[in-house]
Amino acid sequence: MVKTEEKWRQLSAEATAARKVLDEALAPILKKLAAIAAGTSRDAPLPEEDAQLRAAMDVWKDVNTQIEEFIAENIGRR
Repeated sequence: MVKTEEKWRQLSAEATAARKVLDEALAPILKKLAAIAAGTSRDAPLPEEDAQLRAAMDVWKDVNTQIEEFIAENIGRR
């Protein structure tokens, strides 16, 4: 059985990694949308970029759900 502290470190590491992937997937989309808003480009995000962002969001949401569940199960224990 995984100790509480070890599980928390694991979840924290997963959350950090998921956030990094999410940021990386979001960057090209934001860049394109900013260029459209500035009137310097008409290139919309590619379907592949949108799919990568959706996948990254799903992983990020899953990790955050696991963190919320962990907190709910372990709050007050000492």
